[in-house]
Amino acid sequence: MGRGLVEPVDDFHDETTGSNPELLDYLTGIMVESNYDMKRFLRVILNTQAFQRDTTRDDAPADQDYHFPGPVIRRMSAEQVWDSAMALMMEKPLERRGARQDYDTPCPDFPAWSEKDLFDLGKAHPGIVKGGRTFRRWLTENAEELKLPAKPPKQKSSGNLPSGYFVSSQLEMPLKPGHFLRQFGQSDRMMIDGAHRDPTIPQVLSLLNGNLIDHVITPKRGERSKGKSKRLSYLDRNISSAPSVAEKLDVIFISLLGRRPTAAERQLFHEEMESGDYADVVWVLLNSHEFLFVQ
Repeated sequence: MGRGLVEPVDDFHDETTGSNPELLDYLTGIMVESNYDMKRFLRVILNTQAFQRDTTRDDAPADQDYHFPGPVIRRMSAEQVWDSAMALMMEKPLERRGARQDYDTPCPDFPAWSEKDLFDLGKAHPGIVKGGRTFRRWLTENAEELKLPAKPPKQKSSGNLPSGYFVSSQLEMPLKPGHFLRQFGQSDRMMIDGAHRDPTIPQVLSLLNGNLIDHVITPKRGERSKGKSKRLSYLDRNISSAPSVAEKLDVIFISLLGRRPTAAERQLFHEEMESGDYADVVWVLLNSHEFLFVQ
């Protein structure tokens, strides 16, 4: 909804009532009834008429109660902007694994040992950490003797994808200052609610000239033919496979804005599309408020 029943969201104390105490109590009951299952709870919110109404265009001052005539218009979060770009770059972004550990699966080179097992192992092998070698490396070197399961081979990076580009949940957090996600307000995890959506000049420059946009769509056809851009994004391949100019424009608008272009927009972009340099059209839409804002 873009606004909490309590603002700021971490300002809970014994006297907290929120802007709508009855609604807060009702949602609290739903959360408890669903056994704190976030998917079940969000399903309730997302199916309400209030959530499905048009966004509120008027300012909603933080010091005034908001009675939720609809969601507050707001820019996508840093993670949403990044993941939207990933969905344009690759066909199955969620299947591409990054630096984050999959905590649902036990680490393949560590057996399920108890603290006593590890203690006994250390006594039996006093030189486990010797000469700067880590415990993990020692386990790898002695995996056969210790009868550990074989470590799966490293996932090979697709030649069609640049390194370091994964959905945000697969990246280490917090990322270094200067990364696209940090520029767009990703939390540094020093506070409970450290993320922000404030506009900044680096955000504008990243969308206008950043490397991320170059990977979403290749440069103009002339540059592509000269070998300056060898990778084709998922969006680029879909555009290229569309048989006609009108269908190519449909692919661009549906992929980025979730709708087909209007007659006026078809006329506006007709010359660019006829020339085959559709990268400029994609660039314009990626920098539009309609793409960046949740409406």
